[in-house]
Formats: sequence, structure tokens, C-alpha cells
Amino acid sequence: MTTYYVNSSVGADANAGTSVNAPLASLAAVSALKLKPGDVVLFSSDNEYQGQLDVKYSGTVENPITFGSYGSGEPPVLTGGSVGIYGSKTSNIVIENLAIEKTVGNAIYAGSASNWTIQNVTVADTGTSAKAGSISFQSSSNITISECHISRTAGDGIWMLNVKGANLVRNEVSNAYGHDADAIQLNSSSNIFLKDNVLDMSGNNSSAKGVLVLVDAKGALVDGNVITGGGFGISAQGQDITITHNDISGYHGYSWSYGIGLGQQVDAKNYIISDNYIHDGVWGVSVSAAGTDTLTRTGISITGNHFDDLSSAALKVDRAASGLFEGNVITESVSKDIYLSQAVKDAGTFLTIPSEIASTGYQTSPPLVVEDTRDLPLVPNPNEMDLGSHSSPTAIANYLNAGSDTLVFTDVNELSFSGNVLTNDYSGNGVLLLRNLNGSSFKHSPVMNIESKYGVLHIERDGDYTFTVDVDQLDSLSGVVKETFQYKISNGAEIDAGYIFISIDADRILTSIVVDDFL
Repeated sequence: MTTYYVNSSVGADANAGTSVNAPLASLAAVSALKLKPGDVVLFSSDNEYQGQLDVKYSGTVENPITFGSYGSGEPPVLTGGSVGIYGSKTSNIVIENLAIEKTVGNAIYAGSASNWTIQNVTVADTGTSAKAGSISFQSSSNITISECHISRTAGDGIWMLNVKGANLVRNEVSNAYGHDADAIQLNSSSNIFLKDNVLDMSGNNSSAKGVLVLVDAKGALVDGNVITGGGFGISAQGQDITITHNDISGYHGYSWSYGIGLGQQVDAKNYIISDNYIHDGVWGVSVSAAGTDTLTRTGISITGNHFDDLSSAALKVDRAASGLFEGNVITESVSKDIYLSQAVKDAGTFLTIPSEIASTGYQTSPPLVVEDTRDLPLVPNPNEMDLGSHSSPTAIANYLNAGSDTLVFTDVNELSFSGNVLTNDYSGNGVLLLRNLNGSSFKHSPVMNIESKYGVLHIERDGDYTFTVDVDQLDSLSGVVKETFQYKISNGAEIDAGYIFISIDADRILTSIVVDDFL
């Protein structure tokens, strides 16, 4: 196992490159190395490297080949190549702590690859009008992309086709541009895990599409992501798909724009959509398609979500479908609760149970909890959920699940709400611990008092909390203001994140104060 050093400022390609004092200089020299399992290639920080890095050799599971950085300063930048990093037909590769900029085409591309990990990589200004600048994988397996910052790519920020095992965790993707650009698009892929990503297309006016797209997906868990902007939030077409704990907002541009959409392109089968905060858009969840079709849409469970500030209904079902809409919270700022086409009403296959209309502080109802073994399938066997016969799904809970809490304040006489964040959480093994709030641990402090933008949150280690609105902070504000707290729970083996969503109608509260003072 050998470590190679590369420094474009002081290196020389005639060097062996095996010491910091005699580094290589160029990407061409690195591409020419006959790397072996366990070898490491480190690029010096605060330097640029012109051209394309070709990954030609494979590591092993125990000893991957790693490309990273050394030294302090800004990450080394790979720039100007046709592709930033090219690695088709390779396996067990780690790419970390690098930056890729101003490529003609993809930032990273590999086909027929397996066991790649890309972590803490910055991608910016890649691709052209003729070629996409995405991180792209095709016909590959076990691809992990984590803690990467991707912005201003031509085309999608991350694009995959026919990938088995796509793990995208804690990435930030923003302002992908071009007519067909999405932050992330995964096609004909399976065993998909998207967790805690921040995807923002709000600053892009050139794309006619949305933020997150799954086409013909088989087995996907989309959890804890913040999704903003675009013509739609999540387009999830496929089967065995779970979408939970996401914050989806700011999607506009079309009369059909939706927070979560399904039922187009391929048959839709076995969905769990729960504990999402869907707001500031057009439709909430849309089960629909363009034109007429013969697709099937079955086993769709929509529970425990919070819908706020939508110009159309929280739920739209206008194509043949079977499912359940229950235990959701719909605020008064949503234009209409539910829209079912007459054909769907007549068929009687989509059960809708009246949802709570929020006008003051409240907590969401407990979420639907389903078995999750972290292996495929990611959602229950459809035979265990007969949603087409108007029977509620049976909870088969044996895993950790944090159900979010939503508080809405519109009344000057009710500016404080108390509850327990653990009430609608589930441990799976009888042990449920509150670990931290907004990154601060309860390990050394049983109580936290947080002065936030619009109030004070008092929370204790046993989960009891009180949020009190600070009216003085609302002065000069208008409309509905929002803020979010993240908390994490543990059952001793796993950790999951939940949220406390705060929504305050400043206009109503301030108007009430003025009237009271006058009287």
C-alpha cells in the first residue's frame, strides 16, 4: 500500500511521488500510475490541477483506492477537463476532500462501477449547454455520495441510471440550471436512500422541472430532506417508496405544481408518505398524470403530514387509485382540503378521513409506523396493507421513528403551547431517549432554554417542552412566519431525527393586540 503526493506548484512528474518532498505535479501523471488496492493519492491543498483524472484500477472492499488531499487551506481544485474524474469499470474507490470546477462535461462520471464513495467534495460551475456537469453514475451498484456541496451544474446536480444501491446523505445541491435540470434525478434505480439532504432550486429560473425526481424506482427511502423551489418538490414514480420527515416548500410555476407527485410514467405501488411539512406551493400530494393512461396506482398511504399555505388542495387524486388519507393537519391557509375526481369518488377506492384544521397551537397526530429492516423492501409488503378496501393500515412497528410536531399560533390569547416531543415517537425496543436539540446534547444538561427568532423554547430531557411566542419579535412583521427545531432520539442502537415546526400568523396576532388596546 503506497501513498502518493501531488503538488502542482512544486512537484514534478519525474518524481516518484511517494514523499511530500518529491511530489508529482499533474493529473496526467496520477492517471498513469498503476494503483493497487489500499493505495492513496493525496493532492496538496491550495492548488489547482488542470485536466481530467482517470481512475483505471480497482481497490477491494477492505482496501479501497482513495483520492484525497493533504495540507491546510482550500481543497485542491480539479479544473478544465472534459470530465473532472472518470472511472468506468472500476470498484472500491473513495473520492474525498476535493473540489471540481469548470469542466466541459460531468464533474464525476463512472459506468459499470461498484462500491464508490464520494464524500466532502465540492462541485461548482461544471458542464456546458451541450454537456451535463453532474455527478453521474450509470449501470452501477453501491454508490454513496455524502456531505458534498454541488452548485451551478449544467443539467442535474446528481444523475443516475440503473444503479442498485444509491445512498445520498447530507449533501447540498443548489441552482442546477438548464431546461431539464433537477437537483437530483435517479432513473430505473433500486435500493435508494436519500437522507438529510438540502436541495434548493429556488434561485433558478431556467429549469422547467423540479427538485428531486425518481423515475421507475424500486425501493426508496426519502427522509429528513429540505427541498425548496422548482416547478415541483418530489416526483416519485415507482414502487415500495417511503417519503417521511421532509420539508418541501416554494414550488410554483404551473397550475399542477405539487409538493409530492406520483402516478405518472410507471405503475405506482406501495407508498408511505408521512410526517412531511409541505407548504408555500400549489398542490400538496398529487396522484395524477397527463392525459389518459392505463397505469395502476395502489397501496398509497398519506398520514401525519402538515399542509400549510397552498393555493390548491392538500390532496389531489384524479386518476384511478387506491389508498388512504388520514391523520393529516391542514391549516386554514390551504385553499381546499381534498380534491377527488368524480370517477375516483364513484370508485370509492381512496379513503379520506377528515383532517384537523389548524387555527391555533396543536400537535400532529401520531404517524403511521411501519417495519423497516434497512434492507429491501424499504416499506411493508403490500399484502399487509389493504388500502383499497377502506381498512386502515396495521402498524407493524419495530424500528426507531421520530414523528414531528407542528405548532400553529393565530390567537393572541393562546401564545404558549406545551407538549412532549416523544409522544408520537416510537422506539422499536422499548427504549426511547432524547439526545439533542439543534445539535446541542442533553448529556450534560437536563434542560434547555432557547431564545429563537420568534419565541422561547423550553425543553427537558424527558421530552416535555413549552414554546411561548414573543410578541415583541413580531412587531413590524406581516404574514405567516416560521421556524424549525430539530431534535434527535435514540433507542440505544439507532438515531433518528424529528422536527418541531412553528408557524405564527403575525397579522392576526398583531391585529388582535391593536384591537384590545383600543378597547
